[in-house]
Amino acid sequence: MPTLQSYYPDDTAQFRAGTADSLCHLAEVVGKDYTQQKIMPMLMDLIKDDNAEVKLNVINGLKKISNIIGTDILQQNFIT
Repeated sequence: MPTLQSYYPDDTAQFRAGTADSLCHLAEVVGKDYTQQKIMPMLMDLIKDDNAEVKLNVINGLKKISNIIGTDILQQNFIT
């Protein structure tokens, strides 16, 4: 995961879009706590991306994320 954290702000929009998609799938494997602590901060950065595909991949993955961490926690991340 540290490697992914250092590379996800890559200059290539396709890489960032793929990373956003992969993070949502990875959340299903690593569980609630790790998703909250490590994956959500990256997704919060990626949703601010200028590229529409990157944003779309984050948005499409939010259903998976909400199933893992719960809608209340997901809302807290977007409100703060």
